[in-house]
Amino acid sequence: MKTKQDKTAVCHTEYDVLQKVIVCSPTYMEIKEVINETQKHYAHDNIDESVTVKQHHAFVEC
Repeated sequence: MKTKQDKTAVCHTEYDVLQKVIVCSPTYMEIKEVINETQKHYAHDNIDESVTVKQHHAFVEC
């Protein structure tokens, strides 16, 4: 029997139904160091914080 103190995350399959999701605000999101091809494409423009915050809010509402 699991207790409230047991914080073990379990995933038996990648197709399980999501029951809880942890997200954080993208307020300080930026490309500081390019780590992949997608970031390389957007490195000059970087990340538009106003757009990411709107997208994040819409995602959370879903």
